[in-house]
Amino acid sequence: MVGVAVHNEEKNIGNLLSILLDEKGVDTIIIVSSSTDNTNEIVERYSKSIESKLKLIIESQRSGKSSAFNILIEECQKGGYDIFVYTGGDTFPLKGSIQLLLDEFRDKKVGAVGGKPEPIDSPRNFLGWTTHLQWNMLHKISSRIQPKISGDLMAFRPSIIKEIPMAIINDDAYLQLIAEAKGYQVRYCPSAIVKFRGCSSIKDLIVQRRRIYLGYMQLLFLTGIKLPTFKWRYYHKVLKDSLPSFGVKQLFYLIFAVMLQFWSWSLALKDFFLSLFAGIPYKWKMAETTKELINNNQVNQ
Repeated sequence: MVGVAVHNEEKNIGNLLSILLDEKGVDTIIIVSSSTDNTNEIVERYSKSIESKLKLIIESQRSGKSSAFNILIEECQKGGYDIFVYTGGDTFPLKGSIQLLLDEFRDKKVGAVGGKPEPIDSPRNFLGWTTHLQWNMLHKISSRIQPKISGDLMAFRPSIIKEIPMAIINDDAYLQLIAEAKGYQVRYCPSAIVKFRGCSSIKDLIVQRRRIYLGYMQLLFLTGIKLPTFKWRYYHKVLKDSLPSFGVKQLFYLIFAVMLQFWSWSLALKDFFLSLFAGIPYKWKMAETTKELINNNQVNQ
């Protein structure tokens, strides 16, 4: 089963569904939507053109990703599926990537597998260069040091978890920790590629990184475990090999990128201490520039 949680993805949901419906090994697709745009209408048009392979579940109001994720887990368990594949509504798995994830589960010791996110953004400008640097580093850490699954494309055994607590921010990281706590292996499959669009405004970049850092802080507080991608000491080990390009201009890119990361981390630290008293919200501000249309030429680059 493939599950997708969406909120206002009218620009890209049609292309994603076309990819998933054509993918080998996918027999059921379930969309949980809290959308207020034309996303639901687009999904319904696709569902009418095929035989019960696609199901749309509409949430009356947006209750956060954990709420949608838990609906998908429940649907997966009710359907008796052995493996649950998750991808975002604004991502594009390359052909064959889902099957590559499923192949990993031939080993009964494997509980969760993550694919490799690749940005479509041009590395010739600062934000595109920064996005490529960030994901290149995550790829190097997951390949060389310790796997880290990504919510852009991942698969897991639904038997390892009943639900994700509503206040959990980084659902993929939480899922990984649960799988490892139950004695399962977590693997990274870099040949299972999923394309996505990074932030095209500094404001959105800070919003996104601030939320992710807060999620890491939350899990560290709850479990005492620091995930590899939250360990600064690993970054210098992979930095050189992760640079999209290097020159005088790129040196300034790097300095500014580091400054933005520390600023986002500082804001997340403030949010964390405030959350100890006020709690953590279920719904987060969206990074709107990541929702822009992705065309096939960009996906196939």
